[in-house]
Amino acid sequence: MFKIIQPRKHHYERATIGALSDLLKIYHDFSLFPQEEKKATFMVTQDEKRGIYGGALLKSEKVSSTLDFEPNDTDETLLKKMFSAFQPKAKEYWRARVCLCIGEEPNMSIHELKELYENFYQALYREFIKFGEKKNIEYLTFTLKTSVHLHGLVYKNWPYLLRVTVSDPSDKFLHGILSLKGNKFKPRRTRKPSLVSHSSTGANDSSGDSSLSKRRGS
Repeated sequence: MFKIIQPRKHHYERATIGALSDLLKIYHDFSLFPQEEKKATFMVTQDEKRGIYGGALLKSEKVSSTLDFEPNDTDETLLKKMFSAFQPKAKEYWRARVCLCIGEEPNMSIHELKELYENFYQALYREFIKFGEKKNIEYLTFTLKTSVHLHGLVYKNWPYLLRVTVSDPSDKFLHGILSLKGNKFKPRRTRKPSLVSHSSTGANDSSGDSSLSKRRGS
């Protein structure tokens, strides 16, 4: 079960927020300025007996004013432009940064570990749906760090997913967009469509074939 911490509840949950923020600093190399953190929503779950702690930080982002890719764009700038490309009606979009930390558990089998991850992704997806209904969010973007072997669990438990990638071998994250209402992905027009390639803009299946990527040097 997730604890949902809206901005108005932050002062009651400083320790909980601090713990998840610390994990994001370690595993995502990500942090917010105090004024930004005040506007964020936190979804947190924990199991102290098994050393499990994780959740998501959700924050609104401004839609990029231009969708054209430039040679000096950073990976983060490229992601923001690609995320913005699938926000046809909004001036802002929401992004979730997801983190799950599992302590050493010698008695946990591979099957139990897989089940734990599946339960986490399933429960978090349900919270995303609820959050989307309250905020009227059609497309929720996300970034998470997990091993390549566990990417399939995300695809299996998060339907209507479009993967977003930057062609950078050093990028160890999984980025994507969730269609919370099950609608098809409809990209906005750009002046340089050849810079973006995508295999599908429909709902994603468990194979994880739907993707959008920026290819450096193109």
